[in-house]
Amino acid sequence: MKKILIVDDNAETRNALLAEIRAYNEFKVLSADSAKIAATLFKTQRIDLLITELNLPGINGFKLLSHIKKYSPDTHAIAITRIFSSQIVEKLKSIGIFYYFNKPVKIDSLIDVIFEQFDSPSGSIHGITLASFLQLMHIEQKTCTLTLSTNKNIGVIYCLKGETIGAQTDELTGKAAFYKIMEWENPSITIKEGCKNTDRQIDVPLMHLLMESHQVIDELGGDDSEAIENGRDAEAEDLNYKKLASRLSGTPGISNYEIFNCNNTILNETPPSNRAFKMSPLEFFSMGNEISSIVGSSLKYSTIIQSDRSSYLIGKSNNYYIRAKLKPGTKVGDLIG
Repeated sequence: MKKILIVDDNAETRNALLAEIRAYNEFKVLSADSAKIAATLFKTQRIDLLITELNLPGINGFKLLSHIKKYSPDTHAIAITRIFSSQIVEKLKSIGIFYYFNKPVKIDSLIDVIFEQFDSPSGSIHGITLASFLQLMHIEQKTCTLTLSTNKNIGVIYCLKGETIGAQTDELTGKAAFYKIMEWENPSITIKEGCKNTDRQIDVPLMHLLMESHQVIDELGGDDSEAIENGRDAEAEDLNYKKLASRLSGTPGISNYEIFNCNNTILNETPPSNRAFKMSPLEFFSMGNEISSIVGSSLKYSTIIQSDRSSYLIGKSNNYYIRAKLKPGTKVGDLIG
């Protein structure tokens, strides 16, 4: 995490910049109202970027910048003040400061420059599908910006702590842009650390988003009547999923649960690595087909009791499969009835 220090004797300006920059999770932001306090902070910790007013009382901003450039040459710096004359600009350049803003500072432009200062090395990813790569970012809770490109198209997907929160192409944003990008065949993926765009354009879980994107792609491949019918089916499935998730989350006897689709993909947010019982419901039901045929009934649910006495419910509802950990003393009949 990059550390930024804001120095300004005007509390209103200082606090405004502090609040705006702190909205970005990549940065830890400190503040000081004098060059003397700022110099003390530099002695006790590493500062990656200094943003300072030039017209400070006592030791002015020019002296502070000169001092920092001498004793902490790797620290980036941005100057701010009311009016920049050509003489001030030349003086800043002479000590290696090339970024400066008139007050009141345009925060969007300032944020752009801050991200330029911390321009992280990027890398290209090959041999993996975009859907698989997004799932990997989700598991690792990565904050990054993905640039997707083909011979004809270019787009961006924003990930914040593993969540896909936004997407953009030349003409689209949000879900529409995400769906468009997912249509592209074998795009080149370039990953860059940090997520400049923290405005949430997309507010659904990644697995649900991927399912929706596949549905949209399927609809584009058929005629209009098929698209309408598929859309209705998708809406019905979405409603079934929401009802099932609501019922499971609202059941006191269930401590945690997972919902799988018919492709054995987990749709809710609970990682399977936290489960003592690793077998997926689809694997269990496949194994149970022979058992159910022997007893002459349809295997809709079962319970598994581990050696440590922990209990799991393995079940099926519509087109969804369930794996849920039960709290001690829970009666399965109360859940299933």
